[in-house]
Amino acid sequence: KDGKSKLGEIKVKPVNYDDKITEVYSIIRDITEKNRLEQKLAEYHEQIEQSYEDLKEAHRAKTEFTSNITHELLTPLTSIKGYTELINDKMIGDINDDQKEKLQIILRNTDRLIGLIRNLLTVTELENNRLELQIKSVSINGTIKKILQDIQPQSEGKKLSIIQNIPPLPEICGDEERLGRAITNLIINAIKFTPEKGKITITAVEEGDSIKISINDTGTGIPVDRLPFIFDRFYQADSTTSRKYGGVGLGLSITKEIIEMHNGIIWAESDENGSTFNIVLPKQN
Repeated sequence: KDGKSKLGEIKVKPVNYDDKITEVYSIIRDITEKNRLEQKLAEYHEQIEQSYEDLKEAHRAKTEFTSNITHELLTPLTSIKGYTELINDKMIGDINDDQKEKLQIILRNTDRLIGLIRNLLTVTELENNRLELQIKSVSINGTIKKILQDIQPQSEGKKLSIIQNIPPLPEICGDEERLGRAITNLIINAIKFTPEKGKITITAVEEGDSIKISINDTGTGIPVDRLPFIFDRFYQADSTTSRKYGGVGLGLSITKEIIEMHNGIIWAESDENGSTFNIVLPKQN
């Protein structure tokens, strides 16, 4: 009636009587709007599919960029650390106390950067399900000993006392590098939040079919209402934390994922006297 073309749908039903069609019922329905909406829906679906493909490509490009840039950063940092250690250990000549102090600062900050870059690499692997465990026999005693040697410049820089309550333990099955990264993250975290001349206690005991590792510090503690969130990626217990102590909130989330990949559990306890992070790992995986 308005001079516009419209789409219609006709449904016809014949009525038979004595094998003859005596009547025909028909329904005519205007489907112009229905057809318009279906076309719109198809267009939206196509747009969403294209957006999804664009997001996948952007994610792939981001992952590749992160992987490349972290490797590019690690290479020179490893060289810087190596040569700094040679100078610090007086392998290429004597140094005075003031020079040694400055070299310790370089080593501490180099270790911090290397740790951050390795965490970024691990996050990239986790996001893309590329983190594969290389399972073999792992000595918890040997792993912790090596970690404490590696982080010595950072603990000495704050004049911290690190106490070890670790008897000889049986070896467990796990990925030595990944478990080392997880335990390192916890010890670095303890160093970060413990004030100068504070104390960090590392305890490891055999409990049935598991090994329990606890890292206690005399730091600032974590508010009870924030404990459930500390293992979330990029979470900071305080908005001022990242500015005061550094970090981007990756270490604890990575540690949790690594421990859980080993069928272990991790939890934290905290009060005004400091924090304790506990790990329980099965001997066999």
